[in-house]
Amino acid sequence: MSKPGNAESTKSFLMAAGLPVDTEVDVRRIGTDAEMVRLIIERIAIGEKTMTYSLPWLREQTGQPEPVAGMHIIALDARGAPALLMKLKRVQSLKFGKVSAADVAEEGLPMRDIKAWRPLHIAVWNEKLSPYGLEVSDDMPVTAEYFEVLHSADPAREEMHR
Repeated sequence: MSKPGNAESTKSFLMAAGLPVDTEVDVRRIGTDAEMVRLIIERIAIGEKTMTYSLPWLREQTGQPEPVAGMHIIALDARGAPALLMKLKRVQSLKFGKVSAADVAEEGLPMRDIKAWRPLHIAVWNEKLSPYGLEVSDDMPVTAEYFEVLHSADPAREEMHR
């Protein structure tokens, strides 16, 4: 199990989702600030956003697991509590400079517009990469991760995922 997140809240969340507490899971906070995290969780929960991107360069630096089809991910809310349980359906590796409009078609709005997606991700990823002496480049590898939501911490949303 990878961190961040509280191990006890992760175990409780897995139990609530009907999974064994020892299920391998990647725990992530998706977004840079509380408002962005809230918006992303909402877009995922309503089914508008069904994919995300990750960086192999960051995984190498932080020890995060390589995403593979079938992997479980817990998305944390802005407070660090489990919000959504997702399962990767498929992953695709490509170069940042080759990401096209078709490649962001399952992102949440407004990130389905490559002209919005690209500058936002350059800024966010450069901030995350800079402590390691790295920066975004067109030949940088990225991983597209396509997922389905299995469980929500919000009972009102849980009905959508049954």
